Amino acid sequence: MDSGSHAFAFHFMLTVFGVAIAFVLTFARSRASRIRVAAFLSIWLAVTAGLAAAGALHFQPPPATIMLLIGASFALTIFFALSGFGDAVLLNTPLAAIVGFQVFRVAVEMLLHRAHQEGLVPVQMTYSGWNFDIISGISAPLVAILLARSLVSVKVAWAWNFICFALLLNIISIAIRATPMLGGFPGQPLNVWILHAPWVWLPTFFVPVALFGHVLLFRHMARELFGSKR
Repeated sequence: MDSGSHAFAFHFMLTVFGVAIAFVLTFARSRASRIRVAAFLSIWLAVTAGLAAAGALHFQPPPATIMLLIGASFALTIFFALSGFGDAVLLNTPLAAIVGFQVFRVAVEMLLHRAHQEGLVPVQMTYSGWNFDIISGISAPLVAILLARSLVSVKVAWAWNFICFALLLNIISIAIRATPMLGGFPGQPLNVWILHAPWVWLPTFFVPVALFGHVLLFRHMARELFGSKR
């Protein structure tokens, strides 16, 4: 089963659109910037969903088109985080807001839990298994509040960033292990739901959005410690 219920699909899409709106409002401060970012996200979501709906995504090499799409989404994310847009975000967005935004990962973990209940993903990809990324989402607002009130050093945010980035890498590795390319987990469904819309937005939107915040925090740390402009 890779379709999921209509109710779940609606909930999933609602979460995607909610996170997209929150991303625009948090990281794009001027009206012009918000229009550009909103337009790009709209196009990206439409293109990825269109590819999935057209049946263009698969795991069969050569090449595994879904992996190419995911790789492109990661590359674009890093590019934008290192670009002038990333510069503007670091200049105009409080560090607490960058950290606090990652609270959206709690919602993503709830979606993964529901996906497992519907037979779409293995239990290893949820907080009932080997995925501990919900810690990132739960801790984000706590660290953000402490930063905003100057109750902790910025080094706490850097340490938090390292830990939560590791948690993100962990779930990415589990998700790859669950694909047909590596055989999946015994007795568990393969991670093939992402070949279809709207589920394709998990690795091409939710994960890149989380990655964007981590790259920004790494940039902030590099600037503070080494005077790096990047």
